[in-house]
Amino acid sequence: MVAFPALPNIVLGDAQGYLDFMRPLLKPWIEQAWVAIIDPLAKVVVRDSVTEAILSVTVEPLWVGWSRVQPLRTDVTVKKAVDSTTQRTVQFWIDFPADETIPDVRPGYEMVVIDGGNDPYLLLNKYVVTGALNSSMAWQRTINTFVDLESRPNYDTSSWPQRPVS
Repeated sequence: MVAFPALPNIVLGDAQGYLDFMRPLLKPWIEQAWVAIIDPLAKVVVRDSVTEAILSVTVEPLWVGWSRVQPLRTDVTVKKAVDSTTQRTVQFWIDFPADETIPDVRPGYEMVVIDGGNDPYLLLNKYVVTGALNSSMAWQRTINTFVDLESRPNYDTSSWPQRPVS
């Protein structure tokens, strides 16, 4: 059985008080996958000068940290029930860090899963941001994306901040 702490005496509208109370409760739920937010327009593509084959794609992340990756059970586009190109909505829940370093997440940015926690297959998909909006009493930032199950990004994330060792 999980013991929950007593709710402190928080004044109505004290968003910081609620956040301070909720942060340790949400931490185990949010710290599930290690992800990055990138701006795909900042990618540097190196091609072979003769064949034009892509040799490497590099990009610096705007933000790297913990997230819960939560697929929604509704399709964005459906061609056939068994079509592997069906686009699905996936939410990324990231903690509001105490230092408030989350960038302004814009549609078209990408979420890159560096370490999928219990699901290594999360790394295989490209997640394109459709929006990021919360209520005024949110404990985490919810970033909505769509994933195309056929897309296979090939980012070299070895130079990015890596998941902390527990």
